[in-house]
Amino acid sequence: MLATLFQWRSSGLKDWVWQRITAVVFLLYVGLVLGYWFVFPQATHLQWRMFLLCPYMQVLGTVAYLAFLLHAWIGLWTVITDYIKPPALQKFTIFVVIFIIIQYLVTGLFLLWGL
Repeated sequence: MLATLFQWRSSGLKDWVWQRITAVVFLLYVGLVLGYWFVFPQATHLQWRMFLLCPYMQVLGTVAYLAFLLHAWIGLWTVITDYIKPPALQKFTIFVVIFIIIQYLVTGLFLLWGL
C-alpha cells in the first residue's frame, strides 16, 4: 500500500488515504495550538510569537501548511474532474487552481519563515 501512495498515477484509494493523512496532520497541529491556548489563556502577543516562531513550531507549521495545501489540492482536483466535463475547461480550471495553490504556498512560506 505504501508503494501505491508514492506513485504519480492517481487512484481513488490513494487520494482517499492522502486526504485522511493530511487531515490528521493538520488536526494535530491545530490541536497543539489550541492546547497552548487552553494551557496559557492569558498569553500575550509576545508569548504567542515566541511559541509560534520557535524552530520546532515553524517546522511543524510548515508541515501542517503543506498538508493543508495537499488536502485542498486533492479535494479540488476531485471536484473539478468529477463535475467539469469539457476537457478544455477542466484543464484551464486545474491550471488556475494550481496557480492559486502555488501563490498560497509562497505566501505561507514567507509568513512562516519571514523570508
